[in-house]
Amino acid sequence: WDASSHLVNPSLMKGLPFDYASFTPISQVVTFPGVLAVKADFPARSVAEFIAAAKAKPGSISVATQGNATAGHLGLVDFARRAGIEVVHAPYRGGADAARDLAAGVVDAAFITTVSAGPVVDSGRARFLAVSTLQRVPSRPDVPTLAESGFPGFDSNEWVALFGPGGLPQEIVQAVHAALVEALADAGVRQRLSQIGAVPVGSSPEVFARYVAEGRVTMGRLVQEAGIRLE
Repeated sequence: WDASSHLVNPSLMKGLPFDYASFTPISQVVTFPGVLAVKADFPARSVAEFIAAAKAKPGSISVATQGNATAGHLGLVDFARRAGIEVVHAPYRGGADAARDLAAGVVDAAFITTVSAGPVVDSGRARFLAVSTLQRVPSRPDVPTLAESGFPGFDSNEWVALFGPGGLPQEIVQAVHAALVEALADAGVRQRLSQIGAVPVGSSPEVFARYVAEGRVTMGRLVQEAGIRLE
């Protein structure tokens, strides 16, 4: 098992006793959709209005994430770069802490997961502006995607996946993938995943391998451009 940090760590951690590229990608199991949310009294009610507010006062809007170098942080960096805005990154030790301070108005916005932000949004203490998935999230069908909001192809989320050791025989890769797909098709499994805010994927080994290869390049570029370091 590994998470979205699999794509970021090669650019952050040097001198490791193993090579991330040596693992065999099997399948992306689930994603945890990301979301751009704002505090209840923030004036913007759309992504366009958020960008306008950020451009009006560069460096004045604080945006929380679930931590430095996380998927939320990299998603925020990518969004800000594409939008041409400057915001203040506020890294927390998890999405729940970031959501708490969003609800309290300590930060203006947050780029965290829908499951972390959901409770404070449902309580009226924050608002969703857009999800960072390519398609709308089934549990939040009324929330537009960033891709719909002027950023075609934007896709930045936490995820969990299956990897095998380097050189894993294809017959084993295919067998493990088949078992995973069968498990993800189970109604009980899907219900449990929904309860924790996870969206089942079960991508093929070929599709996931391409995703990993492309994502490692993209994340590495963002880490370098933003000067992100482990703290």
